Amino acid sequence: MKTAPDKWGTPIKYDVSDLVELRKMRGVKAFDEFPKATQEIYLAVAKCFPGWQVWAVGSRVRGDYIDKIDYGRFVQKARAKAGMKPKDESDFDFMVAPDAVQVGELPPNTERLKCRIPESEKIEIPIFQNGMELG
Repeated sequence: MKTAPDKWGTPIKYDVSDLVELRKMRGVKAFDEFPKATQEIYLAVAKCFPGWQVWAVGSRVRGDYIDKIDYGRFVQKARAKAGMKPKDESDFDFMVAPDAVQVGELPPNTERLKCRIPESEKIEIPIFQNGMELG
């Protein structure tokens, strides 16, 4: 028996063309490509998980993030056209092993994700410098 094509309603069509352009312009492939302020937040996150590798993930990696100041609202419009939820500022998403123990308080506006993320959208946050663990 075949399911009727309209059983779930009319499919919603999104326009991701502007989002693709944003990601090409602002996406990062290495930690040192983040703006300095973003690096500082992610380093503070990593210090909350001593001995564990922490990864930056989400919109700050992909490039479709919203900052407090979005001149012309281009990013918000691009995200809306692509079906993403509206917000005033993107958070700083990160991943760490499920059994990693957090010590200390996370910086504000950070979120630990517990889902599958493509390897191409994960950036290692450096936890060692000159053979010594940071923090």
